[in-house]
Amino acid sequence: MDTWRPSFASVAVLGLGLLVLRSIVRTLRPSLFPPGPPRLPIIGNLHQIPRTAPHIRFTEWNRTYGEVVGLLVFGQPALVLGSHRAVREILEKRAATSSLRPRLVMVEDVCQIGKFASLNSDMDLHKHYRRMFAHALGSRAVQTYWPIQMREMRRAVLEMLGATDDAAWLVCVKRAVASITSQIVYAYDAKTEDDAFIAKVTRILRSVEKTARPGEYIVEGLTFLKQLPTWFPGAGFKREGLRIKQDCRWLIDEPYDDVKQKLVAGEAAPCFVSNLLQDESGHFIADMEEEERVKWAAGVLFGGGTDTTVAAIQMFLVAMLLFPNVQKNAQAEMDRVIGKDRLPSLEDRELLPYCSALLQETLRWNPVVPLCIPHVLTQDEPYDGYVLPRGSIVIANSWALARDPAVYPDPEAFKPERFLAPDGKTLTSGEDGREVFGFGRRVCPGNYLAEASLFAFVCTFIWAANLTGSPEWDGAVPEFEGGIVNRPIHIPADIRPRTSHSQSLLKSTVLE
Repeated sequence: MDTWRPSFASVAVLGLGLLVLRSIVRTLRPSLFPPGPPRLPIIGNLHQIPRTAPHIRFTEWNRTYGEVVGLLVFGQPALVLGSHRAVREILEKRAATSSLRPRLVMVEDVCQIGKFASLNSDMDLHKHYRRMFAHALGSRAVQTYWPIQMREMRRAVLEMLGATDDAAWLVCVKRAVASITSQIVYAYDAKTEDDAFIAKVTRILRSVEKTARPGEYIVEGLTFLKQLPTWFPGAGFKREGLRIKQDCRWLIDEPYDDVKQKLVAGEAAPCFVSNLLQDESGHFIADMEEEERVKWAAGVLFGGGTDTTVAAIQMFLVAMLLFPNVQKNAQAEMDRVIGKDRLPSLEDRELLPYCSALLQETLRWNPVVPLCIPHVLTQDEPYDGYVLPRGSIVIANSWALARDPAVYPDPEAFKPERFLAPDGKTLTSGEDGREVFGFGRRVCPGNYLAEASLFAFVCTFIWAANLTGSPEWDGAVPEFEGGIVNRPIHIPADIRPRTSHSQSLLKSTVLE
């Protein structure tokens, strides 16, 4: 009797059948899994997650199913946290088991950019980065950058007073924010609005942001596709990944090498990179592995906060458009405390509680990062009678947290007063609108730097400028992009100097 030998086709069919069966089994709800919307076989909840503004859908689910919503996508469990209580319990109190980042195929394998601090899934490397950032970005350390931040934000406001529309304002703000960061990290000053280096970096960072966007690439669900050659039909993500890899290599090498060359020549100005390239005795570090870590740390510090800071400034401008009384109240405080014969500075922040509360309300009212970068659980965790499975992706829904009426009454309204004590002179303790900076051991290391840059802009703008709706504005709330970074598409407003004196004093200060 002949021995039966399976054909290639039969083996392929059997393999495909086993893959489908495995996917169906993995789609079944794990025992004691938190509630969530109904799912389909194999793909689970994938079809229900919109590519644009997923935080809106997630918030609806949090209201329907509870503060922890359980989802499955191709068998991968995911948890959406929609309350301060859940976030504190899971991401902060249990930070030891919830601080890992998901291993994204596009980031780690295709683009090979997993060393970016915000994306890396290596906790040892993450701890090393945190030590670097703590030294340079602590609450006291950032005060050494205040002169840079004030100079650039004053210049941005002055340029905006001469600009014609929100597209032109955006150019001014982007240049200022990028110049602040590039001066701090690389001692590079972007002096013009069309700076080629800043323009290229901005383009690269948009591509990097895309790699971390949920559901953007099918390879995250069908990981075997990463084995396809770049020339294969349908493997456009591989070609895109190769370009991103090359761009990011340029991003971390080019400015770093420039600082190193200047340091060797004795011409380097103090900055994040030059400080880390030398030990306490002034000797150069010779460890190639450490140099590589410095490169990636500098790259993420340079790029990590630029987009979000710009978006937060845009949100502030939208708030001034929609809530003119808030602008008037802030201007009244500014006139009373600072007067009209000098410009405000970061040193004045404690004297300007309403303006400080205005900034906090801007961060809360329309979070520029509505969904925090995901975490991963490294072990099963019990929570309120449920079991949160090991390997679950955990997403803090900052949008839902910012709209929790139990914490922020009348959450849709823009009320800086919610952050003021009854005397109106001091800020309250407790929740402070900082959900946008993340949680636990993954809280944004540049949060003090970002807040200082934002307040430098806010206090200068309130003192020098006045924003009103443009003739085309119909009173509607502007539309927003709804991506990983949430920003307005268009701001239908006009910006004018408050007085000719304020514009003249601002100009003379900037030109000093």
